[in-house]
Amino acid sequence: MKPYLVASQVSFHRHSEAVFQPVDLNLLPAALCVVTGANGSGKTTLIRTLAGILPVSEGSLERNAAMAFIGHRPGIKDDLTCIENLSFMQRFYPSHPTREALGAHQALKQAGLGCHVRRLAGHLSAGQRRRLALARLLVSPADVWLLDEPYTSLDTAACQWVDGLLDHHLASHGAAIVTAHQRQPALTHTIDRLEVIAGARAT
Repeated sequence: MKPYLVASQVSFHRHSEAVFQPVDLNLLPAALCVVTGANGSGKTTLIRTLAGILPVSEGSLERNAAMAFIGHRPGIKDDLTCIENLSFMQRFYPSHPTREALGAHQALKQAGLGCHVRRLAGHLSAGQRRRLALARLLVSPADVWLLDEPYTSLDTAACQWVDGLLDHHLASHGAAIVTAHQRQPALTHTIDRLEVIAGARAT
């Protein structure tokens, strides 16, 4: 079985110093890797490097699948409505041809935002904004999800919704890498864990 993502001694340097110690990772279909570590250890930097947003300073990184990245900031436009935001995401991030995409209205309903279709995103609560950002995974599905602190600002019911999304994704041979500080995924599938250790820059 070919891995979706292979990282070999990957690190990212800022001002010639490593943000985190070198990482090895072999992400297979139907696998979930939870990235943990102390505050400032480089979890966000690592997942942004794996996503290709930041360059690899040392080591090698091989991507063999379509990827969807959702950062700690929701990345939505406050002056657009919920449906406009999600429709834009659907056009900007095309779906992987082997995965079924939901329509924007259906995705909003699943995210618990069915009553806020025409509401400006800037008027949503922090938890609602997070759910709107995560609904992108439904309208523009990819093989690999790279999620930076997806449980931030969510209540218990919304956290369980995210768990359900992850479980369904893994059951369809998708894979995910999730950074977590407090709330951890509670899934029926096996969870691998990777602890990030700060590099020289943080010492």
